[in-house]
Amino acid sequence: MPIPKKDLLLLFVGSILLTILTSLGFLYSLGYRLDRSNLSLVRSAIMMIESYPREASIYLDNKLIKQDTNAELKDLDPGIVEVRVEKPGYQVWQKSIDLVEGLVEFVDYVILAPEKPELEDFELVVNDSENYQLIDYKISSDRLNSLALSKSSDDYHLSYYNHDRADSLENPQLLVVKEDQIIQTKLYPKLEIVKVGEDKNAILKATNTKEEAYWLYYNGSDLINLDSTMSIREGELVLVPNQPEKLVWIKGTELRILNLRDKTIGPVVTNKLFDYQVSSGQINLLTLDKERLSLSQLDQNNASLIPLLDDLESDPNIQVESIDYRGQSSIAILYPVSQKLVWYQDYKTKLKTELLSSQATALRLSPDNRYLLWQDSAGWNSFDLLYPDSSIEVSSESLDPELVWFDSRHLISNQASLKLLDFDGTNSMSLSEQIDSPIIFDLENKDLIMVNLKTKLFKKLNLIPR
Repeated sequence: MPIPKKDLLLLFVGSILLTILTSLGFLYSLGYRLDRSNLSLVRSAIMMIESYPREASIYLDNKLIKQDTNAELKDLDPGIVEVRVEKPGYQVWQKSIDLVEGLVEFVDYVILAPEKPELEDFELVVNDSENYQLIDYKISSDRLNSLALSKSSDDYHLSYYNHDRADSLENPQLLVVKEDQIIQTKLYPKLEIVKVGEDKNAILKATNTKEEAYWLYYNGSDLINLDSTMSIREGELVLVPNQPEKLVWIKGTELRILNLRDKTIGPVVTNKLFDYQVSSGQINLLTLDKERLSLSQLDQNNASLIPLLDDLESDPNIQVESIDYRGQSSIAILYPVSQKLVWYQDYKTKLKTELLSSQATALRLSPDNRYLLWQDSAGWNSFDLLYPDSSIEVSSESLDPELVWFDSRHLISNQASLKLLDFDGTNSMSLSEQIDSPIIFDLENKDLIMVNLKTKLFKKLNLIPR
């Protein structure tokens, strides 16, 4: 019996619809979605999000998506989405994110600061004596080491702290030095810490009322008087990265290398020094010869210069940052007067020139060497070394000149008030009133520790609950 044409037509249409629906279902399972505005299929996006503390609520465009922030959110429509992370008792984190089809957006390491952060009194072990005077306190540039100088009776005490050790703040390495070993009090009454290095070392200086000075070097266990051992006075001393047995001595435009092991002073490496920068474990030297500014790196082993770039612009406020990111070496040069930032790959190929809106200052590199920050009159800006063709404005406000990285995604500002900032400026969380003291980080426990030299009081604020 022949099938009626009407039934054949229905069967044919049904087969087509089934094929279409099956295909759409298959495409949906592969992450494709319908873009209603363009009536086309696009790949969905994925968002990986992680926050501290855990078990916070995630909202996308004001819709609750998940209660756990260690999450992978799949099948998201491409486009701009408003992300909000919140948890009772903590400040809200929110950000507009542009989701790209077929790509994974990592929103990692979101820190929710407490709504009412509490500064706890904290006793830092400084001196064995109960009655002591805290003279000075300095932190290394990588925030991992610090040194306290104190005095009790006729003895000076140096207390060294390694902040990546959980017990370092309570159990520092102490060094007691008799006064006559390091300083004649009547002639050189002022003793201060000049620089704390990343190799358990430091430079100290003794100064008299005429601003005449001599230098002392702390090698992690002993304090060496460079005046009595090597006749080093005046000038400036620079710590050599990864080589604690050496120092760079700069006097005027001359530069020499000091070998502390055999107590020798090397020959003049250059007598045309214009400026120097220490970054990424390298000492960059700017030399000026007949108005020609050149950039070199110091070869500490051979006491020589390694030429990098010639004929740089003569800018009195030039700043240089060496960068070693994922095995790629590069260098960024900031010209404040001519208002531009130039980035060279492999120290020779000009990769990018960023024109700035005004004179810029404060070139700053993130701990993981990925983000480069600078400040101009418009505020702080960030340059992502993974994406050299783009730059983002971090903040329209003029931030603290002493802005420091808390980690590779967060900054600490201490202007007007103490704040935790996302690296891209999208979030600002208040921590306390402005702190008139240095800030150090206990990296093991994610604490901020503030030191007041006048009162000898230490305050602690825990950012990430244990």
